[in-house]
Amino acid sequence: MKKILIISICIVLVVVSNVWNVKASISEDKEKIKAAVFFYDEDNDYKIALKNNLIEINERSNGNAELTFYDAKEEQEIQNNQLDEVLREGIDIIFINMVDNNKSADIVNKVKEHNVPLIFFAREPKSFNAIKSYGNSFFIGTDDCELGKVKGEMIINQIKKNKISDRNRNRKLDYILLRGNKESIESKLRSKCVLQRLAKGYKINEIYSGYFNWDKTKVKDYLSPLMLRKVQDVDVIISNNDEMALGAIEVLQEFGYNLDDDKMYIPVFGVDAIPKAKELIKKGVMEGTVIQDPKIMAETIYKVGFNLYNKKKSFR
Repeated sequence: MKKILIISICIVLVVVSNVWNVKASISEDKEKIKAAVFFYDEDNDYKIALKNNLIEINERSNGNAELTFYDAKEEQEIQNNQLDEVLREGIDIIFINMVDNNKSADIVNKVKEHNVPLIFFAREPKSFNAIKSYGNSFFIGTDDCELGKVKGEMIINQIKKNKISDRNRNRKLDYILLRGNKESIESKLRSKCVLQRLAKGYKINEIYSGYFNWDKTKVKDYLSPLMLRKVQDVDVIISNNDEMALGAIEVLQEFGYNLDDDKMYIPVFGVDAIPKAKELIKKGVMEGTVIQDPKIMAETIYKVGFNLYNKKKSFR
């Protein structure tokens, strides 16, 4: 069985317009504050955990907010329509995990007309200019290059422990890289920084790299025929998130790998530390993951949103 390998990291990056305060203050008004939470895709274990944590935090705050959740199903048009509807009906706080990271200016321009606090989270916009132009707007996310570097350190650590071997004896680290999507800044940084860290100490060789939109099923559909030809050459599989890592593991198991035989094992690394990934690490089926703590993310966006709502101006 493989040793449990989970590195905990959650670096919060706040891009601020002109107000910020990390201590939440809930309104004493009798009417509940109406808050809308927009996900680009809710069908994801990390997003589910984030949603559950927001609900739990709100309950601990005496349920003073009425939280409504929206799933755009990866369609910007759906999210646009959801946002338009919410603004028409009236809303007090908006938390948004946008579909298209080129559209932050469109979202800000819509929301600022209503003077509603606007919190972008997790998916980094291509430009922060629009967010900085609106005094009631923030972006909250993680340092994705740091996530990549930490994963690189994890892989190097396991190489030194002989947990990752040169399976075809070519004196190179032969890898498959599973990326999120082409437009995602998070995906680009996680990919670039893990490879940069590995290349500092080892000769690395890319067997395959592809974009799978953070989705387990898409990985399974494509990786099966690739593994039929290349599985004997793969030293490690590096994934931008745990969902895609799980897809890779299911494919490996189809070929008899990552089951009970240590000699038939290819290390797989992800990001998020979702429950299923942690379970597979304990069983020795997956090698490692980097924690993005959904509880810390939920607490941060919730607190910042309510501080903006209550017009807090000081940092405590």
